[in-house]
Amino acid sequence: MSNHPKVSVMYEVDATKMLIGKNPNWNFLSQKSMFAHQDRCEFILFTGWPRQSEIAQMLSEMRSFGCSEDFVKAVNIAIDSGVRWTLFYTV
Repeated sequence: MSNHPKVSVMYEVDATKMLIGKNPNWNFLSQKSMFAHQDRCEFILFTGWPRQSEIAQMLSEMRSFGCSEDFVKAVNIAIDSGVRWTLFYTV
């Protein structure tokens, strides 16, 4: 086992159209993100789930929150890319 730090890549999503007002997408991120700067509308969500059951649970929670399909799709793309963290931001 190596003592070297892991290299991590963060996936970035311009979520300006997905985070208009305090909608269900915003509410999900504000409650589930590992980091949230709500005033700047920047959220870091953990997307590096190792097991399919954990992925399915998170996507189910998103739908229960009422998240938009565009938002669920963006999270799915991040998960499929294999990154551990996804930054959602607005401009």
